[in-house]
Amino acid sequence: MKRSEVSFFLIASLFIFCDCSLPIDEEDSSEETDLTSQLAWSGETDKFVINPKKGVHLDDPQASGGTAYLTFPSTALLDTSWEFGVQLSFNPSANNHARFYLASSSTTLSGDLDGYYVQIGGTKDNLALYRQQGDRATLLLSGRELMKKNNSPKFYAKVECDCNGYWTLWSRLESEAGYVKEGQVKDCKIDSSICCGLFCVYTQSRSNGFTFHHITQGTTWRLSPTREKTLSHRLIRILANSLTMSEVYCCSTR
Repeated sequence: MKRSEVSFFLIASLFIFCDCSLPIDEEDSSEETDLTSQLAWSGETDKFVINPKKGVHLDDPQASGGTAYLTFPSTALLDTSWEFGVQLSFNPSANNHARFYLASSSTTLSGDLDGYYVQIGGTKDNLALYRQQGDRATLLLSGRELMKKNNSPKFYAKVECDCNGYWTLWSRLESEAGYVKEGQVKDCKIDSSICCGLFCVYTQSRSNGFTFHHITQGTTWRLSPTREKTLSHRLIRILANSLTMSEVYCCSTR
């Protein structure tokens, strides 16, 4: 291959690489085939109904109120994305809310553990990212009040954690066309996990008002801004060196 052809190939590769990742709003919708029911669920399975069409539905009508949880195995943490849909039949409150555990050191979500979770409602009608260590929870970032004055909220949430421990939270109401970025924060205090899971807090009247669906977890290869900038600079240097070598080669063969 001629040096000029090599240079052209490197230039083309550089442009393709720099433009290969799509913004979050342009990626595939979360409304694909729902495989939630196929996850290896365990925990308080007697308090939930797991349906291939509707996902995971809390159904504990005999309860006077309390908590319920389910988990599925997961050791992923860094370079990982989580996505899930939520449907509530009420406006959440301090007595009726939920958590989606992204990572946990224990399969008993009602006890002490080390992990990260997305709080769904509570004292605010929003989504919030927390770190839990033992029985102590630390707020990492808080999103918009997307469930305010909504008695039957339906929405999707997405979280990504890159290789440097930067956590990013997005939300999307069912009526919205794309995700809204709620915020980003760096936290690396917990570095292992054995499961993900759902945790519901409810009164008797809300004991069948939680539904979770389109739960997915996967590896994200999207570069952080710092990594992308560093790698781009390296590629530019390689390209510049290649062009210089091509010029030297051409001059020496004349």
